[in-house]
Formats: sequence, structure tokens, C-alpha cells
Amino acid sequence: MSKKFEFPFKSLNSDDIPEVLVYSMEADLWRKVGVVVPGFIPNRWSINVFVKVSVHWLALKGPRIDYLCDSIMSFNMSDEVFSEIALPIYGNISYDRVHLSVSASGDSLCLCFFHFNDLWEVWLMKDYGVVESCIKQFTIAEAQISMLLNFMDNGDVLLVMESGNLVSCDPGNQQMKDLAICGPPSSFCGVSYTSSLILLDRGDEVLK
Repeated sequence: MSKKFEFPFKSLNSDDIPEVLVYSMEADLWRKVGVVVPGFIPNRWSINVFVKVSVHWLALKGPRIDYLCDSIMSFNMSDEVFSEIALPIYGNISYDRVHLSVSASGDSLCLCFFHFNDLWEVWLMKDYGVVESCIKQFTIAEAQISMLLNFMDNGDVLLVMESGNLVSCDPGNQQMKDLAICGPPSSFCGVSYTSSLILLDRGDEVLK
């Protein structure tokens, strides 16, 4: 995928329609895309997750007093269109925060809900885009977690603690291991990738 894109923050208090710009590394230019942004990204920032040629964010369908996200907004980098996926259990549980992540296989989405009683629930969307396929995977009981960063192939979860420490956790026995990496919690970002020999500035040409 030799594209990247950006769009200005869509304010909850504004009726302005933001412009969506797509950059092609092959052509080395920005291009305006005539699409409508369906939701709002609160607080000007949301961790993005790339799955199935689409970038995903937690979003709001409309203004809310509590600013709790109630949908997943995505932009398809191939078709260059936006779409929305409802949070599967929104309204049926009480939670304080929600984070979006990618499954260990890299082909589906995970939702991580933080409850007021210091519990994190992790739900997996088994079939991408099918809300009804979301199932609860496990719960982690730990009050000092800032966010669940990523899911590992061995079943462990990478956690960022409120202290800024990066740790791994075995959801089965809840044991944690400090990975001796530390920084401001907001500085951590988990990125999934696929190795490729395709040259980003030459379309589908493969390095030989």
C-alpha cells in the first residue's frame, strides 16, 4: 500500500465538512478525495489500527456529553471511502474507557473496555466487520494499566502501565513481566506490519 492520507479534525461544535487528502508515494503528490467523514474523533486524537486495507479509529456518531466513543470509523485505502462499525456491546455495559487494537493474527479488530471496578475486558471481532461475531476473550484485573498496547502470537498481551513501564501479561494466570522499557504512556504505539519487497515509491514493482 503506497498511500497515506490525512483529514483535519472534525469538531463536535462545528458544521464544517473537513477535506480528505490522500498522498500517493508513487506519484509523490497529495490529492483531494470527495468523501464525507461520517463521525467525530474526540479530543483530536485516537489510536489508529490498520486492518483489511482500512485505517480504523474510535469515534462518535454525534455530540455526547460524556465523550464516550460509540462507533468505529474506518477509511478504506483502496476504495477511498469511509464506513462505520457500531461498538458491539455499547449501552449494555458500564465502562470508563475503551481502546481499539488489532488481533494477534493481524486480520481482525479487538476492543478493550476498562470498567470502573479496575477490570479490562478484551473482545475479539472474529469476522471482520460483523458486529455479532464479537466474543469476550478474557479479563485482566489491574488498576494501574494505562492501555492494552498489542496482542502477541504466544497469547500474551503488551500493556502500558500508568508508571510508563511496558510489561507483558499472560491472560491465563494474570502474571506480568516487566520488559525494562519505560516512557510516557502516551508515547507508546503498537504497529502491526507485513514484510514486503515492494518498493513504496514504485507502485507494485518488487525489489530484485
